[in-house]
Amino acid sequence: MNAANGITTSALLGAMNGRIAVLGDWVAEGDPGSNAPSLLTAANMRAGRAVRVVVPPPHFDSWNNTGLVQALRAQRADLHQGLDPLKGREQLRRRMQQMPRDNMPVFLVDAGARHTLAALSSGYACGPGHQEPVGGLHATLMTGLESAVALMTLHPVPEDSPMWAETGDGRRYLRYANALGSGAVRYRSPFAGRH
Repeated sequence: MNAANGITTSALLGAMNGRIAVLGDWVAEGDPGSNAPSLLTAANMRAGRAVRVVVPPPHFDSWNNTGLVQALRAQRADLHQGLDPLKGREQLRRRMQQMPRDNMPVFLVDAGARHTLAALSSGYACGPGHQEPVGGLHATLMTGLESAVALMTLHPVPEDSPMWAETGDGRRYLRYANALGSGAVRYRSPFAGRH
């Protein structure tokens, strides 16, 4: 999940047999405090259970954030800090350049994830002479997605982990990689334990 410039976005990701899949995405205009609950509910309903929410690292900065982490904490979401989106972007780029295995690509996007499809087809691009993509709806969505992809690919989860789940139609997917290992930090309120 991500938020910037009055836009809140969410994407449901899964890992299946070494492949990454975008199973759905959602976009809402306005404040993250108002939008995060409905986006979280939509992702939970699509997954058929509570999902782990990965948010890009800047949202965990106590002094410079959009309120997304606070809104998710109010919903008691299973919240985790993602990794650097640049690492996720590189992972996605590699997967999109790989030849399909077993007649299946290694990066999949569900037809219902229309914002992700639009971002990948033309909406998420660098301006002439720039290294970073142009901001906006697609950049907000893809930054959140890339942060989660970095976490999923750089911290794989064993096949017997309880973090594996199934969609309503029986497809197995990874709810998310564990954000508590290898240097990632779980959000802890500075007010925890205070009365």
